[in-house]
Amino acid sequence: MSNRSFLIPIAISGILGECFLGIYFSGILVPNNFATALVSVTQLSDLVTKHRSAIFLDAWLMGTGSFLSVIFYLGLVYISGAITRFSGLLTIIASAAMLAVALVDVTFMVEAANAAILGHADTTKVAFDFIAGGGEAFDYTFIFGPAPMLITSIGIVLLRSAIIPRMFGYAAIVVGVMFFIAGLLSIFYPNAGAITATFEIVQLSRVIWVLTSAIFILIFRKRKSAH
Repeated sequence: MSNRSFLIPIAISGILGECFLGIYFSGILVPNNFATALVSVTQLSDLVTKHRSAIFLDAWLMGTGSFLSVIFYLGLVYISGAITRFSGLLTIIASAAMLAVALVDVTFMVEAANAAILGHADTTKVAFDFIAGGGEAFDYTFIFGPAPMLITSIGIVLLRSAIIPRMFGYAAIVVGVMFFIAGLLSIFYPNAGAITATFEIVQLSRVIWVLTSAIFILIFRKRKSAH
């Protein structure tokens, strides 16, 4: 398979990954605030039990979507011949960190659902606090390190690559700076609602970048192949 043909599965992985993550973050299956009105761990356990299948599907979308996204980033590094360059190595490390955070998030989702089934209401509450509500931690973990490093390093990789125009590299760096600023703001304004809104805005910018980059790669390759 030529490098240009290899771009097809890379681009498709990026598109599918963002679609899966988009469904997860949209709250279509499990609304982000579906447990905010509950006042006891028993009520929470009962509600989680009722939505167990939806929570498991959400966890699958999160894990699979994150893995496909990592394939997209690492594929760009590979095609660009940047595996041995410092920016490429940073992309690889940041991708591994992002995937690790996502899988830990998935682990807590599964634990919350399984603990509810087993009647371990307190365990459900603790696990649920990590992934949603006022005690949510993973948005902070994501925005404090892996996110700005990943998108910035892949932008630097693309600046020295002929896969897509340089404007995509510059755009990625801008998104990375936005992630970095959002992380700093969350330190001084640690309100859960504020950080969630900020994270969603910057995250949307990243999603738009990935989708436009992947779609451009598919179209660009098709036109090149036609000549």
